Amino acid sequence: MKTFGFIGVAAVFTTLLVMLVLLHHAKKQQCEVNQALRQTIQELNARIDELAQQTNGSEKTPAPHELSGELLRLRSEATLLRRHQDELLRQLATNAAAAHAVMPASDDRMWVNEVLQSDLTRQGTAAGALRGKLLRRETTNVSPAELLLQEELLKRDLNQTLERSPIEFAAFQTSFIQGALNLSNEGTIRDIRDLIQRTYEQAVAQGLDVASKPATGTEEWVERRFALDRAATAELQRLLTPEERRLFDRAFLGVMGVDLGGVGVDRSNYPNRFLGEP
Repeated sequence: MKTFGFIGVAAVFTTLLVMLVLLHHAKKQQCEVNQALRQTIQELNARIDELAQQTNGSEKTPAPHELSGELLRLRSEATLLRRHQDELLRQLATNAAAAHAVMPASDDRMWVNEVLQSDLTRQGTAAGALRGKLLRRETTNVSPAELLLQEELLKRDLNQTLERSPIEFAAFQTSFIQGALNLSNEGTIRDIRDLIQRTYEQAVAQGLDVASKPATGTEEWVERRFALDRAATAELQRLLTPEERRLFDRAFLGVMGVDLGGVGVDRSNYPNRFLGEP
């Protein structure tokens, strides 16, 4: 009996030892994956900054039809790199969250529901806080609740539900930008809100909001919306400090449309020359 007991204990010990070895190996592999992601993100970041210097050399932002082929190519490349960077940052944040929790806890879901039931300013601020963390590569500070909130906001298709109301869209988008860029100047924040509201008042009046997009023959609609977006984006950029503008250009496609960070962006709302071919 003692022999059988010893064998049983040895078997349990061996099993635990194997599990610990496998866990250590898995953690080592995950660390290597995360390190590779960070290195890729750093390289993308350097290339994006380089492209930004080339495309933002002039204070005057040309109209879409005035953009040269080379400038369009550079901006398209920068935009595609930002999309790829967003995907990698989200993957890195997901890995970090998974290391601490397999799935969001009940408290996380309660917080998400509370935010979703609050006003658009708080929703935008919460979404912007996550965007800012990813932008600053603070992936270890991203909580499962923030990732869950992003998923729930995506389900709401905010461009469809908010763009028809300039006031509501301006409330969300302003808070989103404020949270992402960590803006604190009340005058700047007020000017951004006014700009976004005016832009969407014009968009709705001209049928350039997403809900008014025609089912067929969208080329003209896309070009007109793009022109309005470029003009508004250039005006917003002039409201920001150089560092704030650098972060804005890295994080956002423009003023129009909610971009939660590389996910949920409808490419058909932009010219191919801007986002590049799929």
